[in-house]
Amino acid sequence: MQSSKQGTVSLDLLNLLQSKTTPIPPISFSVVVKNLFASVCEIPLGVIPFRYLGVPLSSKRLTAVECEHLALKMTSKIRSWQVRNLSYATRLQLGSALLMNITNFWCQLFVLPKKVFQQVNAICRAFLWHV
Repeated sequence: MQSSKQGTVSLDLLNLLQSKTTPIPPISFSVVVKNLFASVCEIPLGVIPFRYLGVPLSSKRLTAVECEHLALKMTSKIRSWQVRNLSYATRLQLGSALLMNITNFWCQLFVLPKKVFQQVNAICRAFLWHV
C-alpha cells in the first residue's frame, strides 16, 4: 500500500478512499484520511486552540479566558520584581518597556477583548503604585 518512498501513500490507496464504492460513509471520510496521514507521517493529531510561542492560536476570535495567559505572564514578571525595592522611575520604566511590550506583541497577532485591556491596565496600575 505504500510506494517506494518512505512516508508517502500510493495513489491507488487514495483513489480507493475517494471512490464512491468504498464502504466508508461520507461523514467519517475526513477522520479516516486524517488518521491515515497521521499514521503514515508519524505525527500526532492535535486540537485547536493550541499554543505557539506562548500565544494561543485559534481559528476564532479570542475570548478573555483564552487571554488569561497574558495576565499570568505579566503578574509573574511583576512578582519577580517585587522582591526588589524599586523606585517609582524604575517601576515606570519596567512597566512601559516590558509589560506594555508583552501586550503589544499580543495585539499585533489578535484583536484582544476589551476586558483583557482593562485587566492589563489594572495590573500595570497596581504595579506602578504598589497597590
